[in-house]
Amino acid sequence: MFDREEVEVLAEVVDPDQLEYLAARRALGVHEDRLYEISVYTDDPFAVFVGPDRLARAIKLWHRLCDTIGIKAAIPRKRGCGVALRWLGLDFLLTEGVLLIPENKRLRAIADLERIVSDDYLEFGEYRSIMGFLVHLRPFVLGIDKTLLYNMYGPFKAFPAPLAATRVRKTAVIKAQARRWLGILRSTAGMRFASVLKPTVPVPSVLTNHLYSDAALQGTGRPGIGGYLQGFYWFVLLEGAARDLPISVLEFIAIAVNVIVFEPFVRDSDTVLCTDSLNCVQVLDAGRSKSPLMQHVHVQFMALPEVQSMGAAGLVRHRYGPGNPCGDASSRGKIAELHAFCAQLGVAPVRLDVPARAMVLLESTLMAAAALALAEPPVQRVENSPPRVPPPQSRAARGAAHVTQVMQTCAERSHNSMGDGPSFVAATHGLSMSTATDDMMNVFSEATHTLF
Repeated sequence: MFDREEVEVLAEVVDPDQLEYLAARRALGVHEDRLYEISVYTDDPFAVFVGPDRLARAIKLWHRLCDTIGIKAAIPRKRGCGVALRWLGLDFLLTEGVLLIPENKRLRAIADLERIVSDDYLEFGEYRSIMGFLVHLRPFVLGIDKTLLYNMYGPFKAFPAPLAATRVRKTAVIKAQARRWLGILRSTAGMRFASVLKPTVPVPSVLTNHLYSDAALQGTGRPGIGGYLQGFYWFVLLEGAARDLPISVLEFIAIAVNVIVFEPFVRDSDTVLCTDSLNCVQVLDAGRSKSPLMQHVHVQFMALPEVQSMGAAGLVRHRYGPGNPCGDASSRGKIAELHAFCAQLGVAPVRLDVPARAMVLLESTLMAAAALALAEPPVQRVENSPPRVPPPQSRAARGAAHVTQVMQTCAERSHNSMGDGPSFVAATHGLSMSTATDDMMNVFSEATHTLF
């Protein structure tokens, strides 16, 4: 159908350059002058056309063909049209000539390979599923050739044939092959179309991953902490005394748990820690905190092996509100909302288990909070004793004391009750002033001296 229509269209070409091109292509063989390509894998068609007019004609002909032979087209969500689209779970950037594995799939493969490397045994059904997934990815990642499959099918050759629940042993050779896969997948996410004709050696590159985390106490019936990475997420429900911890402390714990959960996915890459808490960003940037509980979490965080392995590759950024919707949804236990976000992003949501050692930080923080509460002496007041009245101060003395108090408050970078960063509000003679950074203190001090 399309060839017949193309004959009529190409017969009207009069441009000398186009005619010369068509003549050269026809000399190569039959159909070599086609300005389109159609491929079908089972029931998934994929077509590429030169120019928008040819694409519009092709879509009309495709619908006419489906109607003629009685085939119902896929639902709109599974259709794609444009210069960049997804087919067979892979992203085709046609104008760039690049094929990419979606990050969700690449990270899933990395997680599966990490299991092969770290565990000595695995159920045969799981191992079979992992191998099927790796075989699907192999042709589309530059640098992964068929030699990376050597010896990895050893468990399939066992006699008698293993059942799905049979635990199979991963030999040293299998683990060595898995490490080769990891070395490539951690630095390569696809290939160029031209590499099919002229294979090249992949240039190692450092990929960047963003880890999103958040904590929630108010505005939800399920207060908790949670984290998100390319469709993978985790959630911990806060109960009992954990709900009495300051929100910034919980945000810091969420960052630490996020690193522990996702470190196997982002190893050897540049990692950006995205948090809703500006207070945590300031503590990590400055390397210090005045709050005893924040100091406790900070010390535990820096001692984590995952954090030490990141080194300078780990950055922290303030991402709040619309910039952190998946982290917010995971911390509030809004799983349905999170899954809806993942559907919009085109990734499959996968909930991960939180390692037991990741919860040690929360438990130790609760113990530290209890110890601090016991260490603070209660305020003693004799009944019927009159309240202490401070001695009168001159106007200048009151002004100097006020400025000193303001400077100390901002130096502590205290957070507000909502946990979204430092805040400072002062009122002087009916004037309300506010600032969020220490950079404003010099201006504020001069204004205060003037008022007094």
